[in-house]
Amino acid sequence: MPKFEVVSHEYDEETNIDTFVFNPGNMEALVQVVEDEKGPKVLLGIRGLTFEYGGIGEITWSTCSNPAISEVALEYYEARKQQG
Repeated sequence: MPKFEVVSHEYDEETNIDTFVFNPGNMEALVQVVEDEKGPKVLLGIRGLTFEYGGIGEITWSTCSNPAISEVALEYYEARKQQG
């Protein structure tokens, strides 16, 4: 499994959304970690475009199927839990 390098990271405490930029590819990922009875689960967000209004719409969330992104997101999540 390829390891992604985190180029930048921002965490929004109000929304609990992590925004990562990864290399290779300079790829941006919106990530949210949620807890359920099975433990933490990584969700990947996609911003929808709204053509009617010419802007960015709501974020659509789905289970992250990329193990490299999930691994990084969980590392940051666990570090935050230990600090707080």
